[in-house]
This record gives sequence, structure tokens and C-alpha cells, in this order.
Amino acid sequence: AEVAKVLGPAVGIDAVTAQHAAERFSFGVVLTTPKVAAEQQKVADAFAELKLIPRSIRISDALLAP
Repeated sequence: AEVAKVLGPAVGIDAVTAQHAAERFSFGVVLTTPKVAAEQQKVADAFAELKLIPRSIRISDALLAP
């Protein structure tokens, strides 16, 4: 119910739909694998090249050590 209260207004959907979406979604935290980090780096590089972000970034700088 708490997720639906935040989710609905944030994405512009009604409370019932937000509640159904929240019930079907799995929440949690997992470690980022090297493969995922590499894919994220490709996206970040493309965004920088297209000037969608102001400067290049290194994804590894944002990752916590396991």
C-alpha cells in the first residue's frame, strides 16, 4: 500500500493500478555483476558521446566493493 501511494502519483496512474503493479513486482537489492557493469558502462559512454550527460562517467566509481 505504501509503494502504491508513492508509485501512482509519480507515474500518473490510479491507486488500484499502482497497487496491482506493486504486488507483482519483486523488490530487493543484489550485487552488480561485472557483466551488468560493463553493459551500464556502454550506455554511459553512448550518453556522453551523444551529449545526453555533461561528461563521461566511470560506472565502476559508483559500485561498492563486494
